[in-house]
Amino acid sequence: GVVFVMDNSPAKKFEDLRGKRLGTVRTTTGGAVLPLFLMKQAGMSDGQASANGLELVWSGTHDDVIREVVAGNMDAGAVKDLRLLAYEKAHPDVHFRILAESDRYPNNALVLRQGFPADQRQALVQTLRAMDHDPDASAALAELSVRRCLPCEMKEYAGLYHLLVELGPRWDELKIEGPAPRPPAGIIPATSEGH
Repeated sequence: GVVFVMDNSPAKKFEDLRGKRLGTVRTTTGGAVLPLFLMKQAGMSDGQASANGLELVWSGTHDDVIREVVAGNMDAGAVKDLRLLAYEKAHPDVHFRILAESDRYPNNALVLRQGFPADQRQALVQTLRAMDHDPDASAALAELSVRRCLPCEMKEYAGLYHLLVELGPRWDELKIEGPAPRPPAGIIPATSEGH
């Protein structure tokens, strides 16, 4: 995830967004979790009216946020880095400046239910891993803007779980039903706050 502004923006760091409007994408790491975490770290409240506030404006998609920033309707945006890079590639005359970015996590993981038959799991993994070598399947990957499928492990999400734990009560601002996901045992170390 990245928080970005237009290249000609006076903002040079995340804290410069106080009193501004930030386009965000609900239920996403880059568009929701990252900006709330950064706001907590900077002691910012939600709302443009406060001198210490930043107004979060929830938009539909990452691309919607990017278009709103380009149009001047938002001062900054929080999106998935891959969408921002794709926009820049498609619009070479538009330039952005990244103010903050999250750690890197696996992109669009496929998760299977507990108890999924091991033989079917292995066949599915083999099929997904071979797609980039199959001309018919690689066309499907290209349509989804995916180069290939790779295995990932829970430990690769440690940074994301850290953000979720650090959000604490601010999780509720995301308006996602239920409590924040809890990290599996051993994924992240305990913090000084006792998490």
